[in-house]
Amino acid sequence: GDGEGGYHDGLTGAELIWQDGEFASTKTMSRAFADATARAEHTGEQQLLVTFTTRLPAAHDLLAGGGLEAAWRHVLDGAEPAGWATAEPAGLSWSREDLTALVRQRVPEPTWAVVSGVRDPAALGDAAAVIATARIALTTGGVEEDVTFAVGYPDGAEPPLAALPGLAAELVTDHNLVSMLVQRRRARADLTIPPHLEPAPAPVAFVLGAEGVRSVGAAAASHPPLRARPTPLGTRADRGLYYPLGDAGWKGFAELMGHLHSLDPEKKTG
Repeated sequence: GDGEGGYHDGLTGAELIWQDGEFASTKTMSRAFADATARAEHTGEQQLLVTFTTRLPAAHDLLAGGGLEAAWRHVLDGAEPAGWATAEPAGLSWSREDLTALVRQRVPEPTWAVVSGVRDPAALGDAAAVIATARIALTTGGVEEDVTFAVGYPDGAEPPLAALPGLAAELVTDHNLVSMLVQRRRARADLTIPPHLEPAPAPVAFVLGAEGVRSVGAAAASHPPLRARPTPLGTRADRGLYYPLGDAGWKGFAELMGHLHSLDPEKKTG
């Protein structure tokens, strides 16, 4: 609703009318909705967004959710997740054993889960909210986990960017990280979505796991078209690379991806 008795499509903003027992779109946006969505407030709040994929060999003693726990510990000063579920609200107490049992029960279908909060509220520190989603699937390469992790920070608080190389190193060493992208954006600290467009996120760093580094070649992967040199992670035999993007933005990220893809023999044709 727009507060004036009208209704609108939540994705397009088109005005809706009740017709023959259901809502129908008029294909036009009302002035009231346009005015409401134009009121974007720049409060100084921020969000830290981390997306990563890990892939481990399937084994009877493998527990799902290790990468998720690592993200909580590094970004939130050693905290553990509070709850999880296959749909919001995440009302089940966080348990990697229970999550793993569900994943095994659903194989060969993938499992999607939402994870939120911290067991000790004081562990949030400067953060206002935290939530993550994970898609866990058995693939030909092993057990693959695709994670999206988001933390909100109020005005005056800064995301702990210095903790991210440590997170990346643990993911490379212990969880066979495939890749990770770190972004930050000006958006609500409580992680809710307002009825107006917010600024797009800006890339902060990209991490290439050990398999990717071996595939493209360590020497060439260590010399990307960026001013800042990548930081090695893990061991010489299983080395990942942490690429800080600084102010290079999406243009720099695209150039880095083009460089890495040009080196990958699986991406080359002809």
